Amino acid sequence: MLDRSLRPARRSRCAPGRLRTSAATVGVGALLAACGGSGGQHAPAAPTRPPTASATRAPAASPTPAPASTTRRPAASPTSAPASTTRRPAASPTSAPASTTRAPARTAAATRTPADARLVVVGDSLAAGRFAAAQDQAFPQRVAAATHARLELVGVPGATTAQLAARPLPGRGRVVVLEAGTNDFLYQTARRDFAHDYRALVAKATAGSPGARLVCLTLWIPPRAAGPAPTRIPASFYDATIRRACHAGVVADISPLFDAKRLRGPQGRSTFLGPGDAFHPNSAGHAAIARRIESRLHGSQRPHTRK
Repeated sequence: MLDRSLRPARRSRCAPGRLRTSAATVGVGALLAACGGSGGQHAPAAPTRPPTASATRAPAASPTPAPASTTRRPAASPTSAPASTTRRPAASPTSAPASTTRAPARTAAATRTPADARLVVVGDSLAAGRFAAAQDQAFPQRVAAATHARLELVGVPGATTAQLAARPLPGRGRVVVLEAGTNDFLYQTARRDFAHDYRALVAKATAGSPGARLVCLTLWIPPRAAGPAPTRIPASFYDATIRRACHAGVVADISPLFDAKRLRGPQGRSTFLGPGDAFHPNSAGHAAIARRIESRLHGSQRPHTRK
């Protein structure tokens, strides 16, 4: 079934060698990986439009399956293309299907948190687990374990913010984590559009989880990165927009982590989603992201409080 809320891909934005920073050029492999391509055994060779999520119910003990799954409704197969919207195209040219999984709260957590405590995570390929060595080493699973919560995960490799906002999202979360914007930078989503899209994502995610503590992540892109021609919208614009839109919550700044090479790669490493790449975080990178989130949660004592 086609998800008509998504938009067709903009292929020209992911031409190799177009991602630059003031210090160095992010390699061709990294750019392709960011677009959902190289390094993933589940990615098609050269599709022209992004997939929507395939739907299978993941068992509680096995969160974030390699081709991600959804817990609420079936959607298109990884090779199906979404219909365009009237506003603009934006999406990844190659990606694995989306993921929505649940992880049960730990037994020991029953004395500290309600049995129905939920962590809602919504994001792109990082939320889907690329490229941790194992499922339980991805940042959503790590945060769920640390907070003794049941994980409700929507991870759509290659998705833009608008595509995430157009999807059905889990509700009743005590904590909501949003990880979006990296693909918007790669496709150079227009400034006004991105601001609108991110506000819409925040509004939708929090409406389904009233009173939840909100954590927004910055891009998995070096903060100095300049956008590709002709628009050249810098990564700093997208990060600043996220900070403004997340005024009801807190921001976990993961952009600086990208520069630590030990948190990415090496290319071709073995992971539960297939050979890893040099762009997405490895297990150490996912652990560092999880620590940033946990740190912001510990610093936010009240729901919807900005620190």
